[in-house]
Parts: sequence; C-alpha cells; structure tokens
Amino acid sequence: VVYFTSLFPYIVLTIFFIRGVTLKGASVGLAHMYTPKLEKLLEPRVWLDAATQVFYSFGLAFGSLIAFGSYNPPDNHCVRDVILVSFCNAFTAIYASAVVFAILGFKAVSNVDNCLAA
Repeated sequence: VVYFTSLFPYIVLTIFFIRGVTLKGASVGLAHMYTPKLEKLLEPRVWLDAATQVFYSFGLAFGSLIAFGSYNPPDNHCVRDVILVSFCNAFTAIYASAVVFAILGFKAVSNVDNCLAA
C-alpha cells in the first residue's frame, strides 16, 4: 500500500504534465512561470507566503515529523534523510507547478481566442 500511495500521485502528475504540454498555449503558461519578477523579492508578503508554504509543505508545525522521527534507530543517517526529503519536496512542488501553469497557459490562450472569435 505504501508504494502505491507514494508513487501514484507522481504517475497522475506525469499524465497531466504530458497532456498539459501538448495543449495549445502551454508554452505561454510555462514561460510565465519561469519568467523572473525580481522586484517581487522586495515585498514582505512574498516572503511570508513562502514561509507559510514551507511550513505546510513539510508539516513542520503538526508534530508528524517528531512522531516519525521517534521510530528511527539511533544510528540513522538524519542528514541524508533531510536532504532527500527536501529535494523530493522541492521537486514535487516545481513539477506540480509546471503542470498547473501548462494548463493555465492553455486556458488563457483559449479564452483569448474565444474573445477574438466573438
């Protein structure tokens, strides 16, 4: 069950990603996602939202990491685990964002086309 529940979301994301990048306008959405807006880094609200995302993403304030950590053996490689979990979390967030922005690019282009056709 653990293998299914941990791998199935990535399978679904991959299916959505393949479908999303084949849609007309997906490149517009992905270009928007990866176009830096450096002036936003000066806004405190952006940093607050980023910190909130980290707390929700890692579940730092919910005690689950402490509960899971109590089952580790004393000679566990904690540094390796922290790096692996952080990498997987960042990869999943970027991958899911790419899926969403590809589909949003399609929606934006199709809405513009519908407005121009009307």
